[in-house]
Amino acid sequence: MSNQRKSMADHSSPEYIDDNGYIQYVEFRNVIPRTREERRNMMDKETLEKSRLMKRRQGFFHYEDLGKITVPDKDAVGFISERERFQTDFAAHEKQRREYLYTRKEANIVKLQEEMSKKEESRWKGR
Repeated sequence: MSNQRKSMADHSSPEYIDDNGYIQYVEFRNVIPRTREERRNMMDKETLEKSRLMKRRQGFFHYEDLGKITVPDKDAVGFISERERFQTDFAAHEKQRREYLYTRKEANIVKLQEEMSKKEESRWKGR
């Protein structure tokens, strides 16, 4: 009878079973623990829907994971690198824009002053 119990244990060898039929050594399935952020991301609405679609087996529909359809491939026409996509030095760009507007405004003021002075000179010469 003890031989039958030893052969019934399919995941362990007979040397781990004692005389009473108990397994002395149990193999555990070690899994790397997930962080809180990973667990929170797994409960995201979109992630849940995608995982349920992949597990679904009824009907004639077969789910194919398309990956990130909003992110173009590197050889695609619409691809732009993250470095070019995001302006890293916004303060310098804003300073250049303000300086450009300031110089334009100054140039307009100088132009108006010159026109007014020419007009004034022609008025005084005309008398």
